[in-house]
Amino acid sequence: MTTIYAQRAAEIFASPEGRAALGYYDHDNQLYCFGKFTAPARDGQRLPPTMAPVLIKEACRPAVSSGSALYIHIPFCNLHCTYCGFYKSGVQEQLLENYTNALLQEIDFLAQEGVFNNRSFDTIFFGGGTPSTLKPEQIKHLLEKLQTTIKLKEQAEITFESSIYDMSDEKFAACLAGGINRFSFGIQSFNTARRRSLGRPDPQEKLVDRLRYFAQSEARIIIDLIYGLPGQTEAELLEDLHLALDCNIAGLDLYKLQILPQSPLAEAIRKQKVDYHSEPKQPQNMFILASNFLAQAGAHQLSCCHWATRPEEISLYNTIVKRGADIVALGSACGGRIGNYQFMKHPNTQAYIEQISRRQLPLMFLGRQNADYLFLKALAGQVDTGYLELSQLTEMNPLPWSDLLQPLLQHWQAEGLLQAPHDGRFNFTTLGSYWCKQMSRSLLFVVEYILYGAPAPEAKTAMPAAMNVMKNLQ
Repeated sequence: MTTIYAQRAAEIFASPEGRAALGYYDHDNQLYCFGKFTAPARDGQRLPPTMAPVLIKEACRPAVSSGSALYIHIPFCNLHCTYCGFYKSGVQEQLLENYTNALLQEIDFLAQEGVFNNRSFDTIFFGGGTPSTLKPEQIKHLLEKLQTTIKLKEQAEITFESSIYDMSDEKFAACLAGGINRFSFGIQSFNTARRRSLGRPDPQEKLVDRLRYFAQSEARIIIDLIYGLPGQTEAELLEDLHLALDCNIAGLDLYKLQILPQSPLAEAIRKQKVDYHSEPKQPQNMFILASNFLAQAGAHQLSCCHWATRPEEISLYNTIVKRGADIVALGSACGGRIGNYQFMKHPNTQAYIEQISRRQLPLMFLGRQNADYLFLKALAGQVDTGYLELSQLTEMNPLPWSDLLQPLLQHWQAEGLLQAPHDGRFNFTTLGSYWCKQMSRSLLFVVEYILYGAPAPEAKTAMPAAMNVMKNLQ
């Protein structure tokens, strides 16, 4: 083992930060606790947005070996869900039309610059916001433009996010005609009273009827559910899962409620308009209950929060993105990456439209990452998928990671987060899946410490400037 890396590993695990990164188990209240870390600020070099031609030139090269994904952002919503604190714009008919035209112009601009010449996309993802705020003819024009401009691999996955509220028969037909083969519906809860408390008006009966109708098509239907909602019980969560499976869906995502400080829900809790007293163990127990139910129902867990209920569901976009695939991102207020470059687009919709009309890439942030960037992304991707296979990582960065990370891996096994390794692979337990986000942050902190040494004092609390901007916009 290279001496300097062994020394750093010994140093971090002997430090307070390292002991916190291990996580500990409080046997009185059965809560895992992890240190709260920001990855050391050594990801690379921030570049001025005026260097967008450098990004375009990089994007013209053949895609990285892990593949290429196209992301199209629609930053509009007809509903303002109480738990949502993300940047969004309300739907204004003329703005939506102008924005759709700008997307068409951006596709043409990138095509003329040669970005699509050496790429064959594995997957396209329409995200938001809510893409189903688009009109049927706008959906049709966007999909026709893509069909005539970019190359898709055989069996490419094309996903369209939506709410039941927005998805009319005409929009659904336009999506199918244009090649959409996977839909993701944000259900969150089937319970009518619970939904309306979240700002979602559609009753349970409509959700079930519409999902069954959509599932009759050849497209895969995916839904999102949230656990840990104010007032939600374990019995209610199980009822949600029963209803989901009865609708013949192909898969589902199960997310823990995140109370974002800028959201209406957080404000209502602060003003005591919403009674929210979650017991420390309740979200964990709900996740384990749901995970066990899905396993007994024959669902296959593809990641720490996503289950396939039919064999054709592979969640391709998320799968290849976690492995470090290039993300060519179109639209306002979205981010992507090309090779070792990361970028974020301007969050102001009107500014995006104006810059695209001048054939300028509307970047808010551009960064060139260091040589270990894709290695670290692959590491985080493994954790998010629910396993660690260090031999794969050693191929990307030839250090003896099994030895260097041994204290962490042994501790997590002892605490029931990881199963004993099989053929060099550590699979997460159900409890590990619940804590995977915290484990990922801790693991990345330890790995970066081993690679580079102790971060500068300001790096421990620093947040990238671009993220601060996004927070302020909320």
